[in-house]
Amino acid sequence: HMVGYVNVSLMKIDSTLVTGTCSDENGNFNIKGVESGNYILSVSFLGYENTYIELKNLSKSIDLENIRLIPSCILLNEVTISASHYVNQIDRKIIFPDENQIKRSTDRVDLLRNLLLSGGNINRVDNTITGARGGTAEVRINGMKADQKEIMAINPKDIIRIEYHDEPSLRYGNNEIVLDYILHRRENGGTVFAYGRKGMPGDRTDGYAVAKANYKKSEFTLLGGVNHYNYDDNYRTNREVFRFQDVHTHTRTRTEEGLPERKKNSVSSYALSYSFLVPDKHHFNVQVGLNMFDQKNNSRSFLFTEDNIDNSVLMTDYNHNKAIQPFINFYYQLNLKNKQMLAFDIKGDYYTPENRHSYIETRQEQKLTDITTNIDGDRYWMAGEGLYEKIVDAGRLNIGIKYTHVYQNYNYSGSSIYNTKMNQSVTYCYAEWMGRINKFNYGVGIGGTQVHTAQEDYQSDDLHFTPTVRLGYQFNNSFQIRYNGRITTQSPPLGEMNEIELAIDSLQSRRGNPLLNPSTYFNNMLTVSYEKRPINANLQIVDNYY
Repeated sequence: HMVGYVNVSLMKIDSTLVTGTCSDENGNFNIKGVESGNYILSVSFLGYENTYIELKNLSKSIDLENIRLIPSCILLNEVTISASHYVNQIDRKIIFPDENQIKRSTDRVDLLRNLLLSGGNINRVDNTITGARGGTAEVRINGMKADQKEIMAINPKDIIRIEYHDEPSLRYGNNEIVLDYILHRRENGGTVFAYGRKGMPGDRTDGYAVAKANYKKSEFTLLGGVNHYNYDDNYRTNREVFRFQDVHTHTRTRTEEGLPERKKNSVSSYALSYSFLVPDKHHFNVQVGLNMFDQKNNSRSFLFTEDNIDNSVLMTDYNHNKAIQPFINFYYQLNLKNKQMLAFDIKGDYYTPENRHSYIETRQEQKLTDITTNIDGDRYWMAGEGLYEKIVDAGRLNIGIKYTHVYQNYNYSGSSIYNTKMNQSVTYCYAEWMGRINKFNYGVGIGGTQVHTAQEDYQSDDLHFTPTVRLGYQFNNSFQIRYNGRITTQSPPLGEMNEIELAIDSLQSRRGNPLLNPSTYFNNMLTVSYEKRPINANLQIVDNYY
């Protein structure tokens, strides 16, 4: 039967509203004065699932014929015009949660579970998201990187759409997946969200709160969180085999039997941010905050070798690490004419560690080994990114540059005395084109990474090229096959490149290597996916080499 007085909205591909209307009593509607381009038509009515129709290369008047509306409890069947709750684009999938999915969801993580997105894993204990292959997941709100506490505070009813990248473009670095929540922006009022949990084991307490206030185009956000646990019966048991090469190679096996000791970890973070948003024009955000860390990890054990079990030693290994980390972030996005966009992201932090380590071995109250290591100093970190994006009917062009710089000045005292001053800068430039020809989509990109490292009298410079290629074929809106080939690089941490040697215990020491070079990874992935509710199947064949 015909359904009358249905809400009809015409949106751009990025879900920006162009115009809207309401059908007559027989379900007929007419939208005039639409410019040529790509659009999404949204059809909704109470008691029925929202229907989305992708209109590609619209340049003249068309008759959509009959649009089938499905009651909320019935699955959406295929009609003449492709209608579904998601739209597959060249580099992402745009998902429109339906009314039932939103009602069944208590928060944004619960919504992701209801959406059954392939390629991602959700930890039900701490609500974190990772890639299916163990890689990192980057989460954003309205295009900007977001704190996990802000993500958890999202009301599912405020979600317009979710942009899901399971094969992210070069813009997103080495992240395995990217989720971008596009939200309704309130013009007045505010929200408060709080979460807390206390439980075993270890007297664990964690919680956070997020408060938002909106006034016209401005939004103020205050957030804070604490994660604390305390174990009084922490112990460790190890079996280690040491191979010594002097005149003759020989081995020694050492066994550790732990005794109860204390382990404590406390992390707290606070941030204040201001955001100014004019839809379809520009978005400015600034955030300042502070992270504080306090960790105690104490171990007490008996050590003995297999050839002399009765001649054991008592070992105490005490570690107490503290640090504060103030930070500041700036983000600005400017939308230009003709589907062009500029974005700038600048971040910086200051990290001051205060680490204390004491290792002692005793036998019959006589000290056999006594090692003390104290680390104090400063670390400065800053990162800047610029992006230009151009969308045309044939595809999408991304050009960007990222620059990261780290400077650290650490003083080591105790059993060993050192001072290290290290600099590392990484510059990454890239350009990527993603296009589509009928059901075939493709992408090609080239990136270049330059790494400069300096410490004392040693300097190194490395240059790497990182090409990428992607191919895909969309059989229909439910079934597709994709290939993604990519070369990436990863620089070693500065802590592994310093020129110092620190004793760990009576048999081991740790020494940095300033000659370490960035690692190169060769990644190949073939993905076959079928998604038509209630079926969501995804097959990935991955080959990685480095």
